[in-house]
Amino acid sequence: MSPIYVVDTNVLIQAYRNYYSFDLAPGFWVSLPEFAARIRVIDWVRSEMVDEHDDELAQWVRGAGAVLCQPVMELDHMRSTVVAEYQAISTIVRDTPRFKDRWREEFLACADPWVIAYAKVIGETVVTMEQPASTGSKVKIPDICDALSVPWINTYNMLRSLSVQLQYMSP
Repeated sequence: MSPIYVVDTNVLIQAYRNYYSFDLAPGFWVSLPEFAARIRVIDWVRSEMVDEHDDELAQWVRGAGAVLCQPVMELDHMRSTVVAEYQAISTIVRDTPRFKDRWREEFLACADPWVIAYAKVIGETVVTMEQPASTGSKVKIPDICDALSVPWINTYNMLRSLSVQLQYMSP
């Protein structure tokens, strides 16, 4: 069975701001909705991009990217299990001594723990551009994924798995 990828906010924001901007790599943005059956943008991630910004990325999420959006908390059959996983993540974050309080609270207040919780519940893979901070005081998605045995990969490996090829399009 083909994996489902649960996308972290930074995957889309970094792509938009840096290496896959709309003017430089439109093929990236065209290809993602084609994989709507395998890529999920949960409601917390959508909110971080749409509610807090009114830029080209927010417009894409409201438009072509809307097919990727998964309203987790609207799904009665999932809500309680996702909340339970979030609580388990919260416990790990609060009980890990190397994480500083400031970073704990910041992590728990954003979409990151919800991305991990949803991926854990559905048994699928988190996509993030974060790297483990195994010895640092900041909470990183890969560290929590590893603690919960949730698989994680970066954007490039997701694109390879989906066999996405960004083609040059002459003007």
